[in-house]
Formats: sequence, structure tokens, C-alpha cells
Amino acid sequence: MTVTLAFYKGRGNSVFQRFQDGIIRSMTRGIYSHVELISGDALHGQFAVCLSASGRDGGVREKRILLKPESWDLV
Repeated sequence: MTVTLAFYKGRGNSVFQRFQDGIIRSMTRGIYSHVELISGDALHGQFAVCLSASGRDGGVREKRILLKPESWDLV
């Protein structure tokens, strides 16, 4: 089974989300504020079903996300 990790380097849609992302990046001294787990291969520019725990989305969830290259690094 292949697993892809999608690291979020983008900016949130609201002022609060951008603030939240900035705090996480500051505390971790990194460029990422979030990571998603994807079962299988994922490609930039396509939608993927992602799994993660996100306070922004109310806890553990499964969500379809468009993996824009400017917002996500895939490993």
C-alpha cells in the first residue's frame, strides 16, 4: 500500500486561519502548519481524499482537497 503525506505551506482563507497557521509555523520553526495522510498516490493539481485531525474542521475527519502545488508539498 502506498501512502502520501501532504504538507500544508499555503495560507488560510480567513484572517483567523492565517493567524493560526502563522502561530504553528512560528512554534515549530518550520514552513508547514499542517499535514494530511493520503492512502495511495497523490498528484499536484488533482483532488485527493485526505485524513487528518484538524481543529479548523472540528477534529478527526476525511476531506477531499485540491492539492495545489503552491499550497502543498507531497512526499
